[in-house]
Amino acid sequence: MDERIKQDILMFLIVLISCLIFVGAVETFTGVLSQTKERNLSSQQTIDSIQDIIKNGKTDITDLNPELAFYDNFFPKSLF
Repeated sequence: MDERIKQDILMFLIVLISCLIFVGAVETFTGVLSQTKERNLSSQQTIDSIQDIIKNGKTDITDLNPELAFYDNFFPKSLF
């Protein structure tokens, strides 16, 4: 084979591998950004919930979750 053709094939393979590495890096970066966004949204929802609790002044757990009031009938606070 001609030396020029060998160089062209080698250069093509190097460029192809470089492009694949670049695409993989971009995909990884966007995945990290997506996960960070999801965590931030989850954190913001938690913060909003805490702010709602503070605004409403609810301090008793049964006010926050009425289903837990069911257990107060079976385990009165005087037992603990």
